[in-house]
Amino acid sequence: MCPGDVLDFTWPWTAWLPGGVTISSHEMTLGEHVSVQSSGTNSLGVTALVALASAAPIGTLTSVGCSIVTSAGQRITRHLVLQAARV
Repeated sequence: MCPGDVLDFTWPWTAWLPGGVTISSHEMTLGEHVSVQSSGTNSLGVTALVALASAAPIGTLTSVGCSIVTSAGQRITRHLVLQAARV
């Protein structure tokens, strides 16, 4: 991901959830140089519009985490690791 990029990422939770179990809530956690402009649940799981700061040094590693709570009370978190790269 290049500094200044704004991209959609999806955490496909619904493929993991048992039948009838839904996502009750989600929360995003952010590493340095990254922000989430919007996030929401949809038929695929959780999708977030993620921005990497234009000042992020090339080679920098950062992360975006997505945590959910299900209608069955399950809690789970997964992280994406992003690296600032040059085109």
